[in-house]
Amino acid sequence: MTVTAEDASGRDAIYNVAPYDLLLKVPNITMKNVRLILSKVKDIRELSSLTADQLGEILDNKKFGESIIEFLTKRYTPETRSDSKQTAPNPRPPVNTARGRGKNLKR
Repeated sequence: MTVTAEDASGRDAIYNVAPYDLLLKVPNITMKNVRLILSKVKDIRELSSLTADQLGEILDNKKFGESIIEFLTKRYTPETRSDSKQTAPNPRPPVNTARGRGKNLKR
């Protein structure tokens, strides 16, 4: 079966996929955890108001509850934000812009 844009828009009209998409971006959230969380809370605001212990009980994993609440409640400021260009190495080598085969290539 091929899924087309029409099928996806029909599905999105029936189901609100935004909470799933948002929660799946949070560390330690899996599809199983999303279902557990959304069966116990009515919205993201209620989720962020839970304590780590309450969320740990929902997930049956205290460490996941702590890390998720820490992620949701952490304040990011320019001082705490690290520049991704400085911290992450470039995984790709520089692109060779020389025209032609082997011309002007220095090794």
